[in-house]
This record gives sequence, C-alpha cells and structure tokens, in this order.
Amino acid sequence: MAFFAFGQAGSLPPQALKEVFIQANRLHYFSSGNHLQKIDSTLLKNFQINNLADLLASQSQVFIKSYGLGSLATPSLRGTGASHTAVLWNGFNLQNSMNGNVDFALLPVFFLENAHIQHGGAGALFGSGAVGGAIHLNNTPEFRKGLQFSASLSAGSFADFMQGIKLKISKEKFVSSLKLLHHTAQNNFSFINIAKFGKPTEKQSNSAFSQYGFLQENYFKINDNQQLDLQIWYLNADRQIPPTLTTSESKASQQDESLRLTSNWQLRRKIVTYFVRAAFFKEKLVYQNPDIQLTALSKANTWIGETESKIQLSPYQLLNIGLNHTYFQAETDGYRAGKIQHRTSLFFSHKISSPKDTWNMVIGLRKELIDKHFAPFTPSLGFEKVLNPNWTLKGNIAKTYRVPTFNDLYWQDGGNPNLRPEDGWSGEIGIEYGLGKNLHTRFTAFNSLIDNWIAWLPNSQGRWSANNVLQVWSRGVELSAKSSLTWHDLQIQPKIMYNYVISTNQQIGRGDEQSLYKQLIYVPKHTAQASLSLIYKNLQIFYNHSIIGERFTTSDNTQKLPVFTLGNLSISQKIKYFSFQVQVNNLWNVSYQQIAFRPMPMRNWVGVVSYQF
Repeated sequence: MAFFAFGQAGSLPPQALKEVFIQANRLHYFSSGNHLQKIDSTLLKNFQINNLADLLASQSQVFIKSYGLGSLATPSLRGTGASHTAVLWNGFNLQNSMNGNVDFALLPVFFLENAHIQHGGAGALFGSGAVGGAIHLNNTPEFRKGLQFSASLSAGSFADFMQGIKLKISKEKFVSSLKLLHHTAQNNFSFINIAKFGKPTEKQSNSAFSQYGFLQENYFKINDNQQLDLQIWYLNADRQIPPTLTTSESKASQQDESLRLTSNWQLRRKIVTYFVRAAFFKEKLVYQNPDIQLTALSKANTWIGETESKIQLSPYQLLNIGLNHTYFQAETDGYRAGKIQHRTSLFFSHKISSPKDTWNMVIGLRKELIDKHFAPFTPSLGFEKVLNPNWTLKGNIAKTYRVPTFNDLYWQDGGNPNLRPEDGWSGEIGIEYGLGKNLHTRFTAFNSLIDNWIAWLPNSQGRWSANNVLQVWSRGVELSAKSSLTWHDLQIQPKIMYNYVISTNQQIGRGDEQSLYKQLIYVPKHTAQASLSLIYKNLQIFYNHSIIGERFTTSDNTQKLPVFTLGNLSISQKIKYFSFQVQVNNLWNVSYQQIAFRPMPMRNWVGVVSYQF
C-alpha cells in the first residue's frame, strides 16, 4: 500500500494490449512523452471529505487559485489560465461553454475513484482547452466483488459537517454503485485583517455553504466482448459570497446546480475495439446581490456524441480514429439572446512500439470545425526511450488551441464575435530514474508559446472588450522524487515536488504597455511541496508542507502577495470495520491569502468516522 504513485505513459507489452483493451482510453495509450501523475487510490480515500481543489493543492504540481473555503477554485498548469486546463470525466470535457472554467470546489473527492494529471499540451487528444494540461477523473468497475457498503461522518471547525454513503452491488455481469453526499459549513473563521489599521482580528461573515448530490453508476457486461456503462451525477450547491478585507459586509450569494448524464458502449473484436459515447450536461447558476438589487441567471446545456475505434495493426502498432460532435447552448442576462455552437472534431493517433518495448512513439492529429470556421490544425508527436533498466527519456511537442468562450464572444458589454481561437505550441523533455519501488525521480523542462491570447482591455474610449492581443510565453522546470522504505512493520514514504515557472507577456494590447515582459498575475514562479507518510499496520500518519512563492496581483507587477507556507497533518486508524481520521489544516497557524483581499482560515481541524463492510 502506498500513498503516492506516478502513472507511466510508456507502451505496454504487446501481449498486454489485448488483455485490457476494453478498459483503456486515449490518455494511457497515446500520451507518450507527457508528464503524467496518478493520484493514488489510498490518497483519494484520505481526502474523501475534501473537494478536488484541496486534494490537488497539496498533492500535485497544479497551482490552485482559491477564493476561500467552499468558494470558487480554479487550476493553473504550467503558467496558463484556468480555461487552459481541460477537465475530463469519463472522457467528456466538463469545461463550461460560457466561461471555459471548471470550479474545483464543486467536485467532491467522495465521488472519485481515479484521478490523473496530464501536464503539457494535449490538443490532438482532447481538443480545445488542453493547453497547459488536462485533469482526468474516472471511475472503473470491478465485477464479482459482491455487496459493499460504507458510511462516513465528519465534523470540524467552523461548523463543518459532512455525511456520505456508498453502496455498491457487484455481480458477474453487472455493477451498480450509488454515492450520496451532504456537506455544510458556516465558515465563520477568524482572520487577521491586514488591510485595516492595527491589523485587527475579525470573523468571516456571509460565507456559509451547503452541498448535496449523488452519483449513480451502472455497468452491464453484455457478453465477453461488449459492455454498456451509464452514469448520472447530480450536485446542488448554495454558497454565500463573503466580503473582502476592504469591504464591511456582503449579502451576495450563488446557487449552482449541475446534472451530468453519460453513456458508453464498447465492443471488442479480434483486432478492433469500438466505442460509442454520449453525454448531456445541464448547468444553472443564480447570482443574487440584494445590496444592488441584482439577480442574474445563467443556464448552459451541452450535448456530446463521440465514436472512436482502436485498431491493433500489428503487435507493435496501435491506431486510434475518432469523431466527436458537441453542441453547446447557453442563456444569460448578459447576452442579447440565447447562443448556440456546434463543434465537430476528427482525431487520429498512431502508436508504434519496439518489439522489446524499449521505445515507443505516438503521432497525433486533430481537426475541428466550429460552426462554419475551422480551428487551427492540431498535430502532436511524443516519444519514450528506455535508456537502461533505470533511466527513461521522454519528450513531446504539440500544437494547442482554445476556442473563445460564449462570454468572450457575446457578452453585451465588450464581447467580440470576431475573436479567433488561441493557438500555440508546447514542448517538453523529461528524464525519469527508477529503482524498483524504493526510488522514483523525474526532471522535466517545458516550453510553451501561445498566440492570440484573449484579453479584456479598455479601448481609447475606456470601454472594456475582448481581443486577441496577447502572446504569452511560459517556460520552466518540474522536479519530483518519491521513495518507499520498509523497516519491520513500518513503511516510510517521503516525497518532494518543485516547480519553477516563468510565464510572461511577449506581446500586449494598446493601453497595457506596462505589462510587457511581466509575469502573469497569480502565477507563482516558485512552488514546492514535501510530504512524509508513515504507515504502521493499520495506523497512518501523513504530513504535507507546501511553499507558495510570490504572486503578482497587477499586470505591471507592482503589487504582489507574499510567500506563504502551509503544513497539514492527517492521522488515521482502522479498527475492524471502522476507521477514524483527524485532519489538522494550517498546522502552524499561518495568516495568508491566495487571492488578494480574500482571507483564508488559520489553524482548523476535522474528524472523520467511517464504517465499511
């Protein structure tokens, strides 16, 4: 058992391809050369009461921009923006058509069983938005496991309470899983208000939230060669929006509701596996602010249909061909009328492996039609070479693009229907060293240049509008090392991660000259993490320490947030059918901000009791 593991994007032995064909996806077979991190299943269990933002902020090399507990949280990978990270659930992109974002505070870890982080451009594989990388969330069925049941209760600081139930029935040809979740918190934590004279200690107000939802999954093994999957994910969240450090009070609130339906049919033949998928996503957001008598309603619907086939041309060649059609529909008070968009994509990947599995290469291509206009042609090339039993060299170069969002195109005050898709190139080279289970290290250097970056800037009349005016250059290095040692019954698992990212404006729009060659806002140059896991029989102790470097809050880099460090401690003990866990967050009681003038809680705790059979 281990807290950490790195996914390997290398080729599988030829004889293994047929064995797992029906469960495989494009991520594992055709992402050669990319830095791929797998979040270990044991780690997911330890974060069952948290959202995805909490998990990735402390256990990955993804930088999370959070507005506070339960509030909006978005990712940044390799110096890019939130809309440059694709988030895929069972292969379907969850990015909102209106703003291009996914709010990680609305993705409970309780619903997840499998998470991978793909660093670097992946436009050929996953389309628009996969510029800085992609985050993949999947649940995989296990047949013939019988009846499984678990219930979890948690209570913590600031009236934080969570209740969750998981029920799974696993037969020879049928698996049905139901997960129910309810989570509430007052979030009335104390903080030091550094924006006021004397830096008084105040208590957060208007910051409560409530979430409830369920995930229902069904898997039918029709026969040895066919499988049908159906999933329903519903979540309802009601969040108050607290005041900033410089405002006295807030009465604003936001209600989010999402419904996600997906299906997947798989048919395996001798050398070909066929996939037919469909999805429907429905999202609704209501923002209310009584202070200015504002109620704003936004609704977005997405229909997705996809078919693809994997063809094993030979024991050492694998071909993937697919067609995707996505239909977006959105309505909001910010548009003059409801908007729709059609996207049709044809994608292709070809993987070649050596007979002894010492190297592999993948060529990928994608072409996308957006309404009546074509997105940039998107090729990619990745390779992996085993230098010796311990050393592996990896590299990837890819064309990337991001389609403008509905807000960019159609917002009444500043939307620009003539926007072009952002497009650019990204590349990386990495080397890995592995010594069995005892040591694994990785060094990756990356480089990315994005043209036609969309920015909202004022014109000569002072009116803000969206335009393709920026060119952004992101480059840096990623380092990681993990080890696993055993001494008698004690397992010791240390891990370290470090990112160095320079992300600057190389071209700017008129009126924004002061931001030329400056670091993008809220992109830290330095981030580092160190963790230590101790496992003794059924007792687990886990400590994580994070260091987040300076983040500029203005585009001219004249204002910034200081460096901060966080320590989090988790202790868990399993006794027969019960497990007990205590989390202490911000152990060293640090006063910090991730977003300017948005306070974060100081030391806090949560306790969890779970029952499982």
